[in-house]
Amino acid sequence: MSKFQTLRVTEICRETPESVSILLKPVSGESFSFLAGQFLTLLAKIDGEDVRRSYSLCSSPSEGVLRVAVKEVPGGKFSTFCNRMLVVGDTLESLPPDGRFTRDFDDSVKNHLAIAAGSGITPILSMVKDVLASESSSTFTLIYGNKTVADTIFKKELDALKEENSERFNLHYVYSREQVEDSLFGRINKTNTNSFINSTYKDTNFNAAYLCGPEE
Repeated sequence: MSKFQTLRVTEICRETPESVSILLKPVSGESFSFLAGQFLTLLAKIDGEDVRRSYSLCSSPSEGVLRVAVKEVPGGKFSTFCNRMLVVGDTLESLPPDGRFTRDFDDSVKNHLAIAAGSGITPILSMVKDVLASESSSTFTLIYGNKTVADTIFKKELDALKEENSERFNLHYVYSREQVEDSLFGRINKTNTNSFINSTYKDTNFNAAYLCGPEE
């Protein structure tokens, strides 16, 4: 049976007004190995109560660090704690990385497609970075939906990845409450998804696809 291990908070970055990314380091000095897309189950004592929640890793295995993103949700005890009370130097308990939502590692997979919305970008970002770092002949196409630019978690990091990998990383933003140049207005739905697949990428054969976000 897996046991909890202690992780120390070494950095907290405000990603959006409602979300933070948290860099964690095992106190024991041991490294956690994981696959792109997996999650950590974290445990904290909040108001005298043991509370545990699972959060996807947004770092890639090649980075050699553990980083999660937490979006504050109304009434969310753990997410509110991470966004408002957690500070560098604090510790959290964690089970080893787990989860089956991982990228395809088949050598024949050369064109990856991901559709993400909101905080669903977290495991997808790990996959994007992993593919770009380890598969020089592969491409990754991401369609990412949010309400506004300000709500877009990891926008700066994604834009930087696009600039560094312009030939292999295709990035498309979709905004439902803001008109933004070079971005699609509306929600990610069947109509605009088909437009991407059947028009923009009509000559691309996607070998693997990943979907992560709110059920809608």
